[in-house]
Amino acid sequence: MRSRPERDAANGLIAQVRAMLSLVPHGGLACATMPLLLRPNPMAWLAGAPDASRAYLRIGPRELAGTGVAATIEATGDRRFSDATGRWERLVQRSIVRGPGAAPLALGGFAFDPTWLWPSFPALRYVVPRVLVDVTTHGARATVCVAGGPHAEASLGRARLDLTRLLQGRGPDRAHHPATPFRSLPGDGEWLEAVARTAR
Repeated sequence: MRSRPERDAANGLIAQVRAMLSLVPHGGLACATMPLLLRPNPMAWLAGAPDASRAYLRIGPRELAGTGVAATIEATGDRRFSDATGRWERLVQRSIVRGPGAAPLALGGFAFDPTWLWPSFPALRYVVPRVLVDVTTHGARATVCVAGGPHAEASLGRARLDLTRLLQGRGPDRAHHPATPFRSLPGDGEWLEAVARTAR
């Protein structure tokens, strides 16, 4: 169980995002960040998440884990990268952020070869999670992002539950989230060859 100051900070974070929502222009996000006093287990937190939308990225010692959807950017065609860049810049310009290092952060990717590993993945799709946990060697923080509009209060309620699970250190409820085996992925050499073929 986490400390009372951290639980109070989580409640304050939700209240802060709620107050910011009245100032967010159409198409923008309200995002706020809080430090986490103890290092969380991002994979256990994701495994217990009720949302189907979950994302995890590891870059060296840094771990990013997100659940829920605050905003989605999808694009297709030859201009998908420039189109997505424009949409992202507009989203950031319309968003209000508070807290140290607070900023919308999107996780996702783009399909290289739809006939190989990517048949069900869009040409380009990035998601700003409703709650993002960022763990580094220097510490950890949680960021809540909520879009303005009629569903904002419901999203805030789900964000509160996500933070509660995180602060309680709850892992997967195996009765509701049975383990799913991962698909076998190719080795580095095969992966690089596939990317090179696609880029030609």
